Parts: sequence; C-alpha cells; structure tokens
Amino acid sequence: MFKKERKDKYKTKEQLIKELAKLRKRLSDLQTSGNGHKRTTQFEAVNKKLKDEITAHKLSEEKILKEKNFTQTIIDSLSATFFIFDSTGKMLQWNKTAESVTGYSPDEIARMEPLDFIAEEDRGLVQKRIEEVFVKGTAGVEANYLTKGGEKIPYYFTGVRIMIDGVPGLAGIGIDISDRKRIEEALKKSEAHYRSLVETSPYSIVVADLTGRITFCNRQTLYMHGFKNMEEIIGMSCFDLFAPECRQRAADAAQQTLINGGFRNVEYTLIRKDGSRFPAEASASLIVDKEGKTQGFVGVLWDITERKLKENEIKIRADQNAAIAELGRLALAYTDLSVLMDETVKLVAKNLDVEYSKVLELLPDGSFLLRAGIGWKDGLVGTAIVGGKIESQAGYTLLSHKPVIVEDFNTETRFHKPSLLQENGVVSGMSIIIGKQDKPIGVLGAHTSKPRTFTRDDINFLESMANILAEAIYQKQFEEIKKELEKMRRIESIGVLAGGIAHDFNNLLTIIMGNIFIAKRELSKSNPPDNNKILKMLTDSEEGCKNARDLSNMLITFSKGEMLMRKLISISELLKETTNLLLSKSKNIICEFSLPDNLYVMADKFQINQVIKGIVANAIEAMPDGGIIRMMAENITISERNNQLLKDGKYLRVSIEDTGPGISKENLSKIFDLYFSTKDKHTQKGLGLGLSICYSIIKKHGGLITVDSKVGAGTTFHIYLPVS
Repeated sequence: MFKKERKDKYKTKEQLIKELAKLRKRLSDLQTSGNGHKRTTQFEAVNKKLKDEITAHKLSEEKILKEKNFTQTIIDSLSATFFIFDSTGKMLQWNKTAESVTGYSPDEIARMEPLDFIAEEDRGLVQKRIEEVFVKGTAGVEANYLTKGGEKIPYYFTGVRIMIDGVPGLAGIGIDISDRKRIEEALKKSEAHYRSLVETSPYSIVVADLTGRITFCNRQTLYMHGFKNMEEIIGMSCFDLFAPECRQRAADAAQQTLINGGFRNVEYTLIRKDGSRFPAEASASLIVDKEGKTQGFVGVLWDITERKLKENEIKIRADQNAAIAELGRLALAYTDLSVLMDETVKLVAKNLDVEYSKVLELLPDGSFLLRAGIGWKDGLVGTAIVGGKIESQAGYTLLSHKPVIVEDFNTETRFHKPSLLQENGVVSGMSIIIGKQDKPIGVLGAHTSKPRTFTRDDINFLESMANILAEAIYQKQFEEIKKELEKMRRIESIGVLAGGIAHDFNNLLTIIMGNIFIAKRELSKSNPPDNNKILKMLTDSEEGCKNARDLSNMLITFSKGEMLMRKLISISELLKETTNLLLSKSKNIICEFSLPDNLYVMADKFQINQVIKGIVANAIEAMPDGGIIRMMAENITISERNNQLLKDGKYLRVSIEDTGPGISKENLSKIFDLYFSTKDKHTQKGLGLGLSICYSIIKKHGGLITVDSKVGAGTTFHIYLPVS
C-alpha cells in the first residue's frame, strides 16, 4: 500500500499524544514560573481543547470502523472472489471467498502477490491483463486459480482501475467457470453428438461471420427456406433470408448485438427460395473465442405461422363476438327491420371475410326474396327471387333443418345452384335458418367467390347473428299483431256504437222522410204558384235525408250487425267491371290487369264490390294528373309462419297498386281508423269512412286487408279472402 500522510480533518492518535506531552511540559513550566494563576487558566483551556479533539477523533474512528465492517460484510457475502491490490502488487483487501477458495490464511495472503494465485502457465497472460487494467481501465481474462494445495480451478477474472488515496490500484472479481469448462470440454469430446442435436433441432440454426456471411446452418434451415443442399446457402448473406422490408431492421439488430451481446424472440418476415413468405421469430448471440474476441453470430429462427394462425383465429373470434354484441344492441335500438337486416349482412360479410352476404325472406309460395344483401349486382336486392326446396341452397337449408355448407358449388350434388349465385360468381357459401325450424322466417347466408372451408366457429357465429335477427323480427311481428288487435278491438267497439246509433238514426229519418212525403203531397194538391218554392225546399230536404240514410247504412255495414249474403263469385269479373266503371270518367288513368279467369270465392258480392270501389276511388283521387292502376289476383296458401293474423289455409289474394304520391309512415298506421282522412273534413269525400268500412267488410269475411306504401313510390292494398 502506498505510504502517504493522512489529511483527515482529525489528527492522528500519535500526533495528539505528542501534543499532550508538549502541553504537559508547558504546564509544568507555567507552574514553576510566576503569575501562576494566569498560567493555570491558560493550561486548563488548552487541556479542554485537547480532550475535545481526542473525543471527536474517537467518534470518527468508530464511524469509519462501522462503515468498513459493513462494507467488508457485503464483500464477504459474495460468492465470487474479491480482491484489491496496488500497482506494486501488494494485496490490500480480499473477501472470505478468496480465503476459502485458495486455502490461504489472511496473514499468508497479505504477504503474497496477485500472480502467486495463478497457475504457472497462465501467469504471462494474466500479467498482460493486469497491465491493461492500469492503462485502459478494465480487462478480463480466463485463467486457472492455483490453490494452496496445488489444485487448479478455472476462473474468469475481471478487473477495474480504482484510485486509492490518489494512487491507482486494481479491484477485481473472480468467477468460478468450472461448470462451463466442463460443458465446453464435454462438447469438444462429443462434437458428433452436438452436431446431431443441431441437425435434429426443430429450429433453424445459422452461424455467420461478422460480415453476415453464412458459415454454417442445420438441415432445418434448408427445409424452412426451401434449399436443397448446403452449397446453395453457405456463403450467402444471412440477411437475404429476411423479407426485403425486414433486412435493414435485421442488420440494425446485428449491430446492436455487437454492443448488447444478443437479442431474443424478435418477429420478422422471412422468405423462401421460391419467394414465398412466412412469419418467424429470431434470437441471436455473439460467438466469442477464448480471448474474448468476437468471431461472429449464431442465430436461431423458428416458423411461427401456426402460432400466428392461432392468434389470428383468436382475434377473429373476438371480432365476431363483438359483432354479435353490436347486432344485439342494434336489435334493441332499431324498430326498422330493413335497417337491422342491412346491418346484419354488413357485419356478416366483414367478420366472415366474404364478398357476399344475404337475408332471404321466405315467401308464401316457398320461394325466397332477396330482402337485404351486400356484394350482389346492382338492382338485385329487393327484387331477386330464389327458388325453394332443392332449387337452391336456401331451400335445401329449410328441408335439412340445419346449417348447409358448400365448399365448392362445382361439385355440389344435393341441390341446384340458383341463378343469383351463378351470375355473381359464387363458389362456396354457408346458410342458416332465420327463426325456428317449424316457423322459419328466411335464410341468412354468407358466400365467397373462391373455395372456402368454414369452421364450426364460423357456423356458430352465423347462427348467433341469425338468432338475433329472428328474435328482432318475431318481436316486431308481435308488436304489429298487438297493434292490429288493438285496432280491431277499437274498430269493433266503435262499430257497435256506430251501428246502434245508425239504426236509431234510420228510424228517425224514416219519420222525417214520411212527413216530408206527406207535406209534398198536400202541397201538390193546391198547386198555387207561391207553394213551388216551399215544394223545392221540401224536395232538397228529402234528398238530404236520403244522403243521411246512405251514411247511416254505411255505419250499419261498418258494424257487425249486417248479415253477409255469401255466394260464389268470379273475382276477376267483379274487379274488371267495378274498376272499368269507375275509370270511365278518368281518361288519364289506365288499369293493367293480371287476373286468371278461374279465380272464385264465396263472398258477399255487394260488400266486396264496395271494398273494390273504395280502394279504386282512393287511387283515382291520389292521381289527379293521371297514372296507372295495377290489379293482380292469385290463389295462395297461408301458414302461421307467413302471416300470424290469418289462420292456416288457402286464400285468394287481390293486390291493387297505384302510382300515386304514396302515404307517409305516420298516416299509414292510421289508414283504416274510423273517420281518419287526409282530405278536407267539410267535404263529402273527407268523411273518412271508406277504408274503415273496407277493413270491416274484409274482416267479417274472415280475411285481412293490408297496405304497403312509401312517399313518392305509390301504394298497394292487399286483400286476403279465405277460399272455401
């Protein structure tokens, strides 16, 4: 240890003792000299100062000793050997581990030099590294630790330059690398076994020099990248195994490896010899020789395609669950089924990654209407008809009562490929029943233009979407039925009241008209000129009473009181006769008939005629500038799944369509209400009885009348009459 006078803030013990001796001598001189009292006071002051310094010094020494003991305790707890020596090689400090490993006592170590602990054959190299520490500040070396008993233990030593009282020294740590050396030795002895492990590894292992040129790889590397033999890959740049967009990032990682020693589990896109790409993870570390010099890199790469597929599948399922939740939210928020169906096909197409999705509505005749869709050619949604049963995938879905999946329509034999799918280039698809098996509403489908294998999870997703849509439709139907029943009860109650009033009113009219008749007869006998004016007034009153009687009879018809006079009638003839009669005075309106000749129904001809007149009259009034009325009629079969307001059975359906301005959504729900009218209430045409009476007549026949209309798109009335 270097000799140097201490510059502590406190004096040394020896210095204090010398000063104390001097002070005592001075005290003795003072006591023997004159002016003793003054001298004694000075002595006491000096003595007190000296005692204070001695006390402070002791406290400082105790503090330093505690800190030294604490530091030494930490050093002694290290599993590695720790040592400090100065530039002359004198051992200044070490830990218990150094004593236990070498077998030397503290006194023995204090008398030894650093190279005494190193095996003879390694001392020259260690000496160079010690010198390197004092020059460069740090160094490391592998060498055999020589114990007192002569045992050689492989160690890795690192040293750093430190300053001790302003003079350089060396602090070092030694780590036992016996296990590593044994492993290295074992690897050297079993290189063939090692190579076997590398060659059979499921991972690609690549060794490259510092320029990135491949010097070795295992067979998995060849297989993973599509090479046939080693000659194809040895010598090429390891960065050429990466996709072009990843090469710079890989090169940057290699440069960082030179600084950090390596990296772990970094994702890249790799390429094969044929240019195909695949995702992979890579780890790399440095190859260092015995002297600590970097020789190159070793990289381990593995294909993560399967893992990525699993991750992607998990994401797809999460997105599908989110779509199900979104549709459920929309089902609760929207009352417009068209909006809900449009959102359904969008969510299905997006989350199944298909070009086409559709909602097919089941029609009464067993065919389907493309009610909503995405991806189809323009003009098909809302108009395209798809056949039922084995004429289409949708029809077969209803027959099989389960999801139907087609991977390739070119090889499908269970059913025909409908024109809707053919014209749009559909190759594969999946379809699910909307609603219950015994009460289907339609079919929800997803299709693509390339072969596709749909998974069980895909089927579950489409079923969930179909179920939500079905529940929304059922709820909407229930609300409509509820409103319809409420309207029917309201109309019936009003009808009973109106019928009773009408009967009483007719009795009063009979009396009034009888009196008018008698008055007119009496006046006509005298026939004076002055009576002509009165006679005219009585005649006008009589006409007013007749109009009142007609109105009263209409109210009686509206009520339940009037009996039906059923007989077999030709609906085609009745429609043509009634319509042509009404149109005889409307030259700018034409009627197009689509009426088979063999349509008959048991009904009250007079009352059905009133219904036709009421609807056609409304159509004429709605088209003052001219237009077209279209009449269609056909026999159909109704089941509860088609219309819950009618009983199962055969019906005659009459459709009367006009090209007028249409009816607003607000007014459409009130169109059959008694006394509801959009016309002036003070006119005869504005009484609002016509459609209410039409509704009552059809209901008394056990049928149903409905209306479809949109503003600007005309109005269509549908009349359903049971066929006996």
